[in-house]
Amino acid sequence: MSPREDALRYLASHHVATLSTFGAEGAWAAAVFYVNQAFTVFFLSEARTRHGRNLARDSRVAVAVHEDYRDWRGIKGIQMAGEATPLPAVDKAAVLPAFAAKYAHLGAFFTDPRYAAVIAHALVWRFEPREVWYLDNTKGFSRRERILPSLDDAAY
Repeated sequence: MSPREDALRYLASHHVATLSTFGAEGAWAAAVFYVNQAFTVFFLSEARTRHGRNLARDSRVAVAVHEDYRDWRGIKGIQMAGEATPLPAVDKAAVLPAFAAKYAHLGAFFTDPRYAAVIAHALVWRFEPREVWYLDNTKGFSRRERILPSLDDAAY
């Protein structure tokens, strides 16, 4: 399996990303549920959150997906940098079923009228990475593979 395939499998099999933003109050990191299409990541957030306010000022963002490891030799993860933009309502509606499918426990947010306002007001953000790295210490200390931009990627 190629490093790109490893990285995509890792990203699809995890649930929480750490989103790093910067705003008037300084740097901030927040945990968000996400779904992905290849390396494009979609996450839900209310505009009033600190990371939501930061994103309104500056769309540049860093995203990391990893587990909590005790032994450095097992560390794996995704490190990305790029831009996040809110989706228009029509695109938001198209992405929400992916959240319902990946997070069955969130089903109440999509079916219970008491939570309809939460989903209605939440923004769905699209994170488009310009840089993606896959870290896999099982292959050696601090072993990272650059996935994007790749040397054979005509977009870069």
